[in-house]
Amino acid sequence: MIEDWRLHWGQGNFPFIQMILAGYRTPVSISTSEVWPILRDAQIRVCKDMPSVYAASAIDIGDTDDIHPQNKRDAGMRMARIALAKVYHIDGIVASGPRLQKYTTAPGCIRLDFENPDGLAFRGGKARGFFLKDKSGKFSSPDSVTIENNTLVLKYSSNISPKELYYSWADNPDGNLVNGAGLPTDPFHIQWN
Repeated sequence: MIEDWRLHWGQGNFPFIQMILAGYRTPVSISTSEVWPILRDAQIRVCKDMPSVYAASAIDIGDTDDIHPQNKRDAGMRMARIALAKVYHIDGIVASGPRLQKYTTAPGCIRLDFENPDGLAFRGGKARGFFLKDKSGKFSSPDSVTIENNTLVLKYSSNISPKELYYSWADNPDGNLVNGAGLPTDPFHIQWN
């Protein structure tokens, strides 16, 4: 669609700001069988694959019973942040929430680095929304999730051998990692050896 609009309107790679799907349906901690996490992941990937494409998140301001959330104000403000920072290049505006940039693994530990991490915190206190999956398909929660200098550190016991990590992976997830601007972290799924 973006390529088609750009082609037909003849304006080059004009900025395109999309809204990452809001939380919808019954809240759950993790579900790998739902479609919305996959669609959100595709929305995030298109930002990496195409120039001047950005995404604001509504994952934390959705309604369980309404596919079109009522909180248009926060959704609009989040899109405006992106426009001001990325399109109009106004300094000092945090454009969006944390987005996974890279990760490293070591025995018993996973370290995650993000774009827009300043002030990384767990809204409401304790970390939620992180799940490890081993090669047999069994899910478990990390033993601890802490923040060290805007890097997230997940630790787990040596008796499990995770191969995947999911964050906020459900139609209506309960992840609570935000940056100092109060903007939510984009959902992600990573897989390693």
